[in-house]
Amino acid sequence: MKIDIDGLSKWYDGKEILKELSLHLDDVSTLAITGPSGGGKSTLLRILAGLQVPQSGSVTLDGKKIRFEPEALHAWRKSIGVVFQAYNLFPHYSALENIVLPMTAVHGIPRIEALERAYALLERFRLMDHKDKKPGQLSGGQQQRIAIARAIAVSSGLLLLDEPTSALDPFMTREVLDMLRELASENRTLVMVTHEIAFAAAVCDHMVYLEDGRILEAGPTADVIRATGMDAGGGSFYSRKD
Repeated sequence: MKIDIDGLSKWYDGKEILKELSLHLDDVSTLAITGPSGGGKSTLLRILAGLQVPQSGSVTLDGKKIRFEPEALHAWRKSIGVVFQAYNLFPHYSALENIVLPMTAVHGIPRIEALERAYALLERFRLMDHKDKKPGQLSGGQQQRIAIARAIAVSSGLLLLDEPTSALDPFMTREVLDMLRELASENRTLVMVTHEIAFAAAVCDHMVYLEDGRILEAGPTADVIRATGMDAGGGSFYSRKD
């Protein structure tokens, strides 16, 4: 995927969150967006997902400019997969129905076909034993894997993830990262906000380092890690070495 961002700015309550970002990357397969908390990472991801509208600037992916207008954004959101930090599963529906419902209600896929896709994903990601459980009966790692399965059920291309391993213990984190590693090996573009630098180093071919609303480093993952002095062996992000 080719990413072109020019002059992207976003304000909240008089505070500038993104400060005229510009980014140009070619041949991106898996992109990690990292940096300190509060730097604007999730805001950038939500703009890429068409969930927030910037005050200024443009975003073009593979030559297709995202049009920040209601009808165009609705179509854009339907064409991609998004996984939120809080999972956003429907609490009163089973794991199976959480995957099926968006396919039938939003994308108009016949229920029989939706069920076939859902069962295949549950089987593939070793979740079949949990298909009838509601989110409250699942571990955090299982909920996140259901959320990812739901996202890829309707999108074969771009998948956006906001802190996919946030608040998970090491075992659950491993489960989710193994799932993402498998997806990254397929013909699918992943863009994720993450503090898991070791995972990003192993899986992501490109990285963006965002701090205080500005992109300070961007490019091949190894180059960004080297330039920022981040720890690619210890696991999680800590502050950049200056």
